[in-house]
Amino acid sequence: MRPAPSLGNLPPAENGTLYASRLSFARRREPAAAAPEAAMRLVIGLVTSAALLTPIFAFNAADARWKEEYSSASPEEQAWYRRQQTTPETRRRLGTNWYQYCCDHSDTVHAKFSKSEGQWMYQEEGSSEWRSIPQDAVQPDIDTPRGKPILFVDATHHNYGPTCFFPGGTGT
Repeated sequence: MRPAPSLGNLPPAENGTLYASRLSFARRREPAAAAPEAAMRLVIGLVTSAALLTPIFAFNAADARWKEEYSSASPEEQAWYRRQQTTPETRRRLGTNWYQYCCDHSDTVHAKFSKSEGQWMYQEEGSSEWRSIPQDAVQPDIDTPRGKPILFVDATHHNYGPTCFFPGGTGT
């Protein structure tokens, strides 16, 4: 085995270290007996990386879910849901640019709605608490399927709350 070329005052290299200069690149070769050990280090590194990244991807997979009730909607109604977008104001409030479409990261909720002094409120089915709907999420000029109000609430681990609200035929 030949030693790597000297590049001045660089520290001694370990196996696999790349040497660079303006003129050439040289790689110090590992002995053949070290190859299985290097392969094992690579496998252990990949397994460790996968184990560390799995929880991150698992949390991000908590986005909006397909519900069986959606399949009974007409293709036109399904298309309406897929077209609805968050407002630029909502994206600013959330501090995100990736939250473009309401359906991508939110679920619709069954709720009662009330409007008092210009502020929309909602009470989710099964809850006694009334919560406010941020004004930037309200989109009164868009007709809804069947004229009923539709509220999208964040389904990610960020807990952003309401992201899109379409009052429908309930008034503006």
